[in-house]
Amino acid sequence: MLWRVLSALVILFWAGMTGLLIRDTYFPEESRFTEVPPRVIWELFLNQSEHFNTTLHMYRDKERIGHASFQVTRTPDTVEPVYELFATGVVEKAEGDLRRSDVTWRAMVDLANGERCTSLDVIGRWLTQDVSVALRWKPEEAPEVEVRRGDELVMDSAMARSMMALGGGAALPLDSLGALGAMGGMQMRSREGSMALAGRQRKCYVMEISFGEAMKAEAIFTEVGELAMIKLPEGLRLLEPTVFGLQDEEG
Repeated sequence: MLWRVLSALVILFWAGMTGLLIRDTYFPEESRFTEVPPRVIWELFLNQSEHFNTTLHMYRDKERIGHASFQVTRTPDTVEPVYELFATGVVEKAEGDLRRSDVTWRAMVDLANGERCTSLDVIGRWLTQDVSVALRWKPEEAPEVEVRRGDELVMDSAMARSMMALGGGAALPLDSLGALGAMGGMQMRSREGSMALAGRQRKCYVMEISFGEAMKAEAIFTEVGELAMIKLPEGLRLLEPTVFGLQDEEG
């Protein structure tokens, strides 16, 4: 009888350890988080944004190439709150031992209930080429695009549609924004759990944002709502210098 009990305990222990091994191998830690409404995270970030400046360093692989700042406000609505996300950034270009601003950008996004995009306004300027690109979008409307070189209009929405109708869409520098016409289908998923941040295990929130398959990003917030990291396509990352111990790079 004792042997049977010991055998059963050994089998249960083996099964449990095997299950944990499979879980950790095929279902990594960040995939086991409990889902939470995005509005919970925006509320935490709203409190941080009201009291602290949120500026992240931008990296491509291990090279620092710029920075970006983020702020969120909330506009009460009769049905649901609207969170207004405001972001600005600079991408730098290496010139010998120095770096100079090459691209500046600004973005404003309205999120109904913290999860549905109801308005998007993005402006980017390539300083060395004197080129600016403006993009505006609202639900059930075609995106408005305007490209200028200095004061000269190079392309607008009507011209872009004509070029695409003639089969020249692939040559447009804005072809990657073609999916913005369907931004009403933006997917936003957020979850909570714990991850290694700055060398120690901390509770955090992960927010995944995608526009179809072409445009995906992942933002990681600490348990108190600090924006710690944003993972972008093409190997780009934004890191909060205090959380990740990057303050010494300022020198």
